[in-house]
Amino acid sequence: MKQESLAAFLVGTFSVCALAAMVLSAKYCFSARTLHRIQSRVMAVQSRVNVTQALLNETIDYSKRNPAVEQLLRSLNLKTNPVAAATAPNSPVK
Repeated sequence: MKQESLAAFLVGTFSVCALAAMVLSAKYCFSARTLHRIQSRVMAVQSRVNVTQALLNETIDYSKRNPAVEQLLRSLNLKTNPVAAATAPNSPVK
């Protein structure tokens, strides 16, 4: 009698563990697929950021040779006015 109840308990425990393993492996597969999709999007966005940053750096470098571009950069808040930055009062450090 004890052998049968122990065997039934072990079979039930094994079944629960097998079901839990199946659920967790399915969840892992879906998560891995989602991670791959998100990583490809992040790589695309990072590529765009790098291109934009390179373009901005090139524009700032070009503004050193052509001062007319500085007004455009200031209007887009990409470059601050050096006179205004120099005359701005320093805030006390707390």
